[in-house]
Order: sequence, then structure tokens, then C-alpha cells
Amino acid sequence: MPYKDKEAAKASQHRYAQRHPERIKAKNKRNYKRRGNTDEQRAKRRAWKKLPLPTRPAPENCECCGKPPDTRQSLHLDHDHQTGKFRGWLCASCNLGIGKLGDNANALFRALDYLNRADLT
Repeated sequence: MPYKDKEAAKASQHRYAQRHPERIKAKNKRNYKRRGNTDEQRAKRRAWKKLPLPTRPAPENCECCGKPPDTRQSLHLDHDHQTGKFRGWLCASCNLGIGKLGDNANALFRALDYLNRADLT
């Protein structure tokens, strides 16, 4: 039964999930498997998201911090948003950090200066 009120629909879905956690878990597992992680499927997702094709395979560790990615995630494909060119493979933390700085080297240098000044006090 379709709901006209989005809040009512959301509440109904929440109640269903509360009553049937095993069904929700099974559905999420099916959807995860259906998504697939073959190279071909990844290439299709990248094309759909308008991401560039990587010029090298993903390494074991983040190319920025050197740490392995979180066990729940793989490395992120980093690209220049203006040129669209592939830059490298980053963990979620590095990808978010660089993104929050606007993909801007000057902003990164200002943040580095700030951290250096803070260490002196």
C-alpha cells in the first residue's frame, strides 16, 4: 500500500525491519552479492559514476597514508574533479580528508602550517 506521507512510509519500514531482522539481513546479503565485485562490474560502476579508469591496479595499502583499508571497505579510486584524471588509490579517511580540503594543495599547506604552529605552543 503506497503512502502519501513519507514519514509514515519510513515508520512502516522501520517497524517491519524491527519485526523481521532476519529477512532484512538476508535481503541485504543478496543485494551485496548481486552488486558483484568483478573487474567488469567495477568498470561498469565507474563508467556509470563517470569515474576514470585506473591506470594501475589497486595496491594493498593506501597510497597516501600507507595503511590498509578498513576491513569493511576497499580502497577508493581518487581522481581530479576538474580534469577527470585518475590520481591514485586512497583509504576512506584520506579520501574524505583530501575532499574536505577541496582537493586543493594550498588548503593542505595551510592545514600543515596550522598543525606545525600548534605543535610549537
